[in-house]
Amino acid sequence: MGVKIAVFLCSKIFFAGLLLLFLFILDSIFTDFGIRRGHITEANPLTPFSILK
Repeated sequence: MGVKIAVFLCSKIFFAGLLLLFLFILDSIFTDFGIRRGHITEANPLTPFSILK
């Protein structure tokens, strides 16, 4: 019985982790798209000094 609960909680945590990973990737894609198209601007004050332009 204890093993069933541990496996259930582990799979639930794993699913939550995968869901968060998917949402992070989706957010980064839309943020990049928004910055490149000019819909949003970069808020980091150090961006103009970046060497990776």
